[in-house]
Parts: sequence; structure tokens; C-alpha cells
Amino acid sequence: MDAESGDIIWTNRIEGVNETGYLDLADNLATEIKNYLEIRAIENDVDFDLRNAYTKSPEAYRYYIDGLNSIMASDYVSALESLDNAIKLDSTFTFAYFYKAFAYTFKLPQDDQNMFLWTEKAYKLRENLPPKYQNWVSMWNTCYFSKDAEEIKRYCSLLEEAEIESRLFWFDLGITYSSMLMDYEKAVRAFEVIDEIDTQRERPWEYIRYYHEYGRALIKVGNYIKAQEVFESGLNFASTNLWQREMYFNFIIIALIEGKDFDAYMEKYLALKKEIGQSQATIEAHLSLIYSEAGFMTEAVEHARKAFQLDPTWDYNLATILIEADINIEEGIEILNKRLETNPDAPIFFFWKAKACYKSGNYEESLSLIDKAINIWPMYLPDANILKKEVEQALANLDSEQ
Repeated sequence: MDAESGDIIWTNRIEGVNETGYLDLADNLATEIKNYLEIRAIENDVDFDLRNAYTKSPEAYRYYIDGLNSIMASDYVSALESLDNAIKLDSTFTFAYFYKAFAYTFKLPQDDQNMFLWTEKAYKLRENLPPKYQNWVSMWNTCYFSKDAEEIKRYCSLLEEAEIESRLFWFDLGITYSSMLMDYEKAVRAFEVIDEIDTQRERPWEYIRYYHEYGRALIKVGNYIKAQEVFESGLNFASTNLWQREMYFNFIIIALIEGKDFDAYMEKYLALKKEIGQSQATIEAHLSLIYSEAGFMTEAVEHARKAFQLDPTWDYNLATILIEADINIEEGIEILNKRLETNPDAPIFFFWKAKACYKSGNYEESLSLIDKAINIWPMYLPDANILKKEVEQALANLDSEQ
């Protein structure tokens, strides 16, 4: 109990059977109290997003804080090293396992095998957390292993009501709504909670990926003015060439959609790419993505074809742009068939071939290819499941016409 405030700060119960046992238990109790008070002292000195960790080891907690700070700085290699050290000190430290999965998910290139592995490990230790945090870990496990969209939605709904104040939590919920469920309205609402927390704390969050994902969701719902504001705020925290490029990538898309001049944005974007020595083929491929996302498909195909002509390894990009644009779909299928010859278990190739078959009216083959993609990949694939519903509806319409 706090002698000044009278607040109960820690409770525990121990039992012993003899004098020696009591002495050992007293020693253990003293250690537990010391660790608890040390953790409380550390909590008072760290950002509120990092406070609720649920470990009994102060040293593990320190490594955990280092790990999360590295995640905030997008330094995922250092984050993984710190979280590994935390786990060595406390093998029951659920959140250390969880944020290892988080780091493997967001680092580039994404490490799918470790992403699944550490999510599963965290899930097995979920009962070390309070129920509201157990649901967060369970949501990840559901996203990666169940393929059940309704179950993902259920966990998202539960978590919305959990009153968790961590910005990392609301960021992750926004990501889940946008990338797993493609519900961009709810994604925006989750990201807006971070805005509210920032206002209460009187300082903006410095996690650059938040601005990127928030702005992208705003583009999806057509709120271009707010998206522009978010990306401009993000530019203040874009300390690397990569994230500066991402901000200008999105500035160009918004300008194209709104019919505004984008020359200044394009000039800066290309300068950043040349600064790191990107090839002209890579630049052309990325320009094709910009025009595609803005809905300028003729220009998208032109840039995708230039990239392919300069470097044939950009063939997959050309295939997806052709299929998306409904231009030379057969050429896109031919490219995908060649890719499948060398990589027959790649679900993404099956998905795009399924999309091409659907657009060509070959619904039965499309459905077969979608099922292959879904069965190969262990996690829920929102694009594939949406396409599957469209194909099934097209087949049902054909049956009703006969």
C-alpha cells in the first residue's frame, strides 16, 4: 500500500509448510515486490503506449521498451534483437512474442514464415494477458490461420469496445480493417482515435507508418483533402528517403484524382528515386502503379510496358496492370502462365489469373484458380474472397438465364 495515498499498489498471497519454506517464500516475495516496484518506476518514465507490458522482469521490460521504440523508428532489425533479449529473460512475456510478429509483419521484405511463427507463439501465451489484450492476440491468430472473415470482424468489434488507449493498438485495428477486411470507413475511424489521443496528449505521434496507412485509407473513402493533410503531417516525420518517396507517391495520386497540377510533386519524387540510384525500369514500374491507383489506366499500361522493355523481370507488374485495365488480358495471362511454370505454388499468380479469367467470362476456371490461391495461403486473403463471391454470383446469374 502507498503510505501517502493509501492506494493498494500490489497484492499477492504465499503459503509455506515449515520454517525453511517460509524463509524461501519471504525471499521470493521480497524479489517479486522489488521487481514490481522497479517496473512501476520504469512505467512512469516511458510513453503511455509502452506501459502495459505484463512481465515480472524489469530487465525484460527494458528490452521490450527498446524493442517498441525501434519499431516506432521503423528499425525492425534492432526491434527484433531487443525483443529476443526480453524473451530470454522472461519466456512467458506474451507481448514480446506478439511484437516480434508485428516487426516481422511490417519490416521489408516481409518475413511470412516468422510472422506466422511468432503470432502462434504469442497466441499460446495469450492467457498471461488481461482479456481485452487476449482478444488482440486472438485477432492476429484468426487473421493468419482461420481464414474466417466473420471471426475477424467479431474480434474487431470486441476490441473497439475495449477502451485500450495505446496508439499502437488503434493503428493495428485500422490496418486490420483496411488490409484484412477492406472496410476503409472503419479503418479511418480507428485511425481517428489516434488523432484524438494526440490532441489529448498535445503532441503528434511520430510513427511514420501511421500517417501512410491513415492517408491511404482516406484516399479509399474519397476524403482527399484530409488525406493530403495527413501525408503533409507525415512528411514531418519521414526521416528516410523511402518514407519521403511514399509521401510524394501519394501526393501525386491525390493531385491526379483531383485534376490538379502535380509537376512539383513528380519532380521531387523522381529526384528522391535518382538520389538512391534506382533504375529507370524501377521508376517506370512505380509510375505505372501511381497512374493505376489514380485510375489513369492508359498511362499506367504505357509505363508498365516501358518498365518491362527495360527490364523483363517487371513482367508480373505488366500482367497485373493489363488485367486491371482490361487491356490485352490474354497477354497478361500468358505472362502469369510463365511465372507459374517456375513458381507453381504462388497464390498471388493464381489470384491474378483468376481475375483475368473472370474478366474474360471464363467463370469456372476463375473459381478453380481462386480456390487454389485460398487453399495454398494459410491466412485470409480479402481480395481473393471478394473475387470469389463475384465469380459465384456470375455463375449463379448464368444458371438462372438458362
